[in-house]
Amino acid sequence: MDIATKAALVVSASSAQTKQELSVAMLKQKQEAAQGIVNMLAKASSGATTVAAPKRVLDVEV
Repeated sequence: MDIATKAALVVSASSAQTKQELSVAMLKQKQEAAQGIVNMLAKASSGATTVAAPKRVLDVEV
């Protein structure tokens, strides 16, 4: 295998890893947002505390 082929493989492998890491980070962010909504609803349904309505609702697909 020549040097150019090896270099191309290394670049494509690191690019794939970066894309995977970005996907994982985005999924974690969505999970945290969804968990925040669940927690807010749980507090609201318990009646123990009042929950202020959010000023802006984020469109989150889970």
